[in-house]
Amino acid sequence: MQCYHVCVELAHSIPFKFHMKTDTVSDSCWIRPLLPPEIFVAEATIESAHTETGLLAGLFSEEREAIARAVPRRQAEFASGRRLAHQALKQLNGLACAIPVAADRSPLWPAGIIGSITHSESVAAVAVTRVGGAWQALGIDLANIQRFEPDLARVICTPAERAAALPLPLVFSAKESLFKCLHPLTKVWMDFSDAEISLSSDSEFVAVLTKDCGHFANGTVITGRWREHAGTMCTAICLPA
Repeated sequence: MQCYHVCVELAHSIPFKFHMKTDTVSDSCWIRPLLPPEIFVAEATIESAHTETGLLAGLFSEEREAIARAVPRRQAEFASGRRLAHQALKQLNGLACAIPVAADRSPLWPAGIIGSITHSESVAAVAVTRVGGAWQALGIDLANIQRFEPDLARVICTPAERAAALPLPLVFSAKESLFKCLHPLTKVWMDFSDAEISLSSDSEFVAVLTKDCGHFANGTVITGRWREHAGTMCTAICLPA
């Protein structure tokens, strides 16, 4: 789910101006290498997540109702994410439950749980942990690297990000992870210009807020991790408690 207030058509690859590190972790791992071990992760290709069963099989009734009128592709994305969420919750506490859709379209996690769901066109991933531990919020994102036109930089990137020639998929995905992390805490919608991304290493990024966001003040610095894997940009933010 792309949460920023922008309508984006993603069609062609963008030429990167520096080398992007590609990990050699298992082909079935996208988000897992970016998160600490106490956070439970479930991830899979969207095709493998639903081909063995019906498109909406395994969903709770309120989850099926939330996506019943959507086109099959959107149903596949939603259903894959929810089934993976059930799997992650079982890993965490031994019990799966429905993850309804809030009025703002964000997932409604059960009491005592924080989590994040993401998907690209072909991959879905979920991360969950318990409230009261080391983390107060999570945000994860997957973005297909080949689906970004260079012209989108003027919409997604700040002047400083464009000057630094940061990869467009990385800037986009990092800001998506930032939004997913902060929105459950603030209920504030963000634009792409409300944060600025820079790289601190070949696996870490820094996001600086450029305006107040709830109780997070202008200038707040939040760090995240990133990797490029199998044609997918993967980003994650864990906000310390």
